[in-house]
Amino acid sequence: MAAESIGRCTCPLCRSDRARLSLAKSGLPVLTCNGCNIQLFARSDRSDELVRALIVHEAPPPPADDPPAPPAPIATAPQPAPATRAPMGWGVLGHA
Repeated sequence: MAAESIGRCTCPLCRSDRARLSLAKSGLPVLTCNGCNIQLFARSDRSDELVRALIVHEAPPPPADDPPAPPAPIATAPQPAPATRAPMGWGVLGHA
């Protein structure tokens, strides 16, 4: 069973921000850093308080924006009236 993660913190040894805090079976925190491979175990109530004080409180995620408005209905362009044709005539020959 994986240990319960309780937060992230800055490693006290290498100052990496990749350290994580989890709870051991005893309920005391364990600090593990992947940057320098340190494992720091709290063995008393005082060390428990000090290790928990290292937790970096992340800012809450920004509130979700309002959902986007639905797209406007597709408007069809008005159809132009059919062009009227001039009556056919004889043109330059005149009217016979």
